[in-house]
Amino acid sequence: MSFKKQDIYKALETLTAPGEGKSLVENGNVKNVVTFGDEVIVDVVINNPTLQAKKKVEVDIMKRFTSMWPLKLS
Repeated sequence: MSFKKQDIYKALETLTAPGEGKSLVENGNVKNVVTFGDEVIVDVVINNPTLQAKKKVEVDIMKRFTSMWPLKLS
């Protein structure tokens, strides 16, 4: 499966960082999106410095991506 950057940004529009009212995209938290066929790298910077907040954002992104594009094991 090949991913498009606009699909990644659309998926991230529904997520917010803890303590921030706008989405990751609206806040400018998403600094870079790189796609390599079936791989995606997303650089996100949030204002909340706690490890708990960073982990929550990471888990939320993974959940969002897997709900949109279920993993297919061969």
